[in-house]
Amino acid sequence: MAAKTRAKTKTIRVQHEHALPRQPVNAEELAEMLVPVMAQEMASIGAIDSAIPNEREPGYVILLRAAKSGKQANVEQMTAMLRMMGVALPPRPAPIEPLLKLQTATLTRIGTTPLLRAMRFAETAIVAMYEERLGTLDGLLEQGFEKCWRRARKHLMVLTAHIAKRGAKPEIEEQLALPWPLDRYFAHDDARVCFRCLFDRASDYAPLERTDPHPYTYLCGRCHEEVLGDFPPDLLESAGAWPPSDREARIIEHALGRPSKLKAESKVLNELAALAPDLPPLPMPYKSALDVSPRRTSRVPPSVSVLNVDALSELEREYVEALFDYRSVREWW
Repeated sequence: MAAKTRAKTKTIRVQHEHALPRQPVNAEELAEMLVPVMAQEMASIGAIDSAIPNEREPGYVILLRAAKSGKQANVEQMTAMLRMMGVALPPRPAPIEPLLKLQTATLTRIGTTPLLRAMRFAETAIVAMYEERLGTLDGLLEQGFEKCWRRARKHLMVLTAHIAKRGAKPEIEEQLALPWPLDRYFAHDDARVCFRCLFDRASDYAPLERTDPHPYTYLCGRCHEEVLGDFPPDLLESAGAWPPSDREARIIEHALGRPSKLKAESKVLNELAALAPDLPPLPMPYKSALDVSPRRTSRVPPSVSVLNVDALSELEREYVEALFDYRSVREWW
């Protein structure tokens, strides 16, 4: 099952790699290509905004917020691509946004699983739009567009896994759409949302669940292990002496930070979605200037400091000599 899905993903990439040679696009072609995708992403953001106030499970509120954040990043990425080409079109949501908002608000009151199914249906269409346009750009434009596609693929994977786990009966269709077996995403019988990786992965470490004081927080066992491993070595040496409450607070504080959540998104979600790891950014080019000034043929003599200490008292003379003695300064500073 996993091999079939990975082969399908690989097929998509190979098809794009062996497509016709990429032709440079002008500003109008780029806008015609990106604006429909941006409109669908913005309509999905509006639907998520209407669902968050009605969602009762704290974990799925975090999941919805993560989806909204990723979609906002996609819209910002494509807006920057348009501006780079000189297009200053204000992004507008698709006309279907009011219908999506109404549908989402209704499904949220019915239950979380119908809401996830509706979101997955919309996200499948958005991923198809990305894959239809993927491989048609060049250079930085292609890199930015592929980054948006990867975010959409990961969001679709998150929705699919939670639908498969929350179903009253085994959801064969969703399980076949996942790259890995379902137990790799969820370690327990119920579908729980880790506030860091959005899953409930298994580990030798126990999950961390905070119910008092509010707000509610849940961290899966694998994230517990990974976050603790990110601590500096000198801090880990003293971790055994921490009280349980302090240990839990420090780990949760670190796990919910932006750097730790970005690390989970770039590593954990890429692996669970069977995507290649994110490549590090290319080194920034820098300018190197040549020294074209005329060289001095004669060696410049070293500078000499002449101090007139004859008119000083003995105490002042000792102070001046100590002040200008580079050996003592070097030793003490």
